[in-house]
Amino acid sequence: MENIKWLSDDVAITCKQPSFEEFQRFAEAGFSSVLNLRAAGEPGSLENESQQVRRAGLHYSNVLLEAESPSNAAMDSVLKMLKILPKPVLCHCKSGFCAGFVVLTYDARACCLSAEEALAKGEAAGLHYRDHPHIKQFISDYISKR
Repeated sequence: MENIKWLSDDVAITCKQPSFEEFQRFAEAGFSSVLNLRAAGEPGSLENESQQVRRAGLHYSNVLLEAESPSNAAMDSVLKMLKILPKPVLCHCKSGFCAGFVVLTYDARACCLSAEEALAKGEAAGLHYRDHPHIKQFISDYISKR
């Protein structure tokens, strides 16, 4: 499937906002859940996404995580949801960047990776932090302190 990156054994990201038809294909491909990190009504988001995802036969959760100003509390909520959602999970945001750093943090905690190892894994997968140095710092601090 195009635009899918596996950054963890049981959680993948998509690098764009999925359509209803794509959610149907994700269900057919074996995904069990969708975690949306976007705000409801955000420009470019899918109208009634929760209903459309459920109609495709997938579990759905929505936890807002703002890439411009991520917080420890928001990351805690997202990671808690990733832990309890039926696997495999497809995590998405608008571009895949926010979803990518969430899944890297999830994987770091699950696999006991250091912040440096998690960030290197992200770079290898095409998640570049040069335009988002605050995200790189946030991930490093979050993983190192938890």
